[in-house]
Amino acid sequence: MPHQPAFTAVIAEREHPRHPGAAARAALAIAVAALTACGVNARAATALPNPCVVLTVKDAASVLTSTPAQARPDRTGDGESCLYSVKHMSLQIETRPLASAAAFLKTIRLLKGVVLPVAGLNDTYSAAEGKELLLWHNGVEATILFTGVDPVFATQQTLASTALGRL
Repeated sequence: MPHQPAFTAVIAEREHPRHPGAAARAALAIAVAALTACGVNARAATALPNPCVVLTVKDAASVLTSTPAQARPDRTGDGESCLYSVKHMSLQIETRPLASAAAFLKTIRLLKGVVLPVAGLNDTYSAAEGKELLLWHNGVEATILFTGVDPVFATQQTLASTALGRL
């Protein structure tokens, strides 16, 4: 089977003598347009932070009152998730790429019920009667879900601050 030249090499063969580099710039523009049309942003091209590192076993133990087993990240749609559980209680963190704070605020506005900003932390909100924390930092949205446990506000604030520092 004959070797197929790369797309940019095929374009480069057709360089115009008065406009050197024009074909390479055109190929780059086509690639950027294709990625943009697919909804790929700069953060999505790089790896998401591991949600099991954003909130660790030690962080989860502070909420669950007992040390959970080490969790592994699971792929969830366009993001990743990490679940810590002890008996009937659990803490789950989900991360996904989200290009801007404006896009994050748009998703916050779509939530039903009372959604409150967390005092002292930018782009951090409490929802679902304190059972959900929503954060955005460096092109990543993180959602922290609490099941079977009602963490006090100070604990939520500490967890959110820790997660923001690791995103």
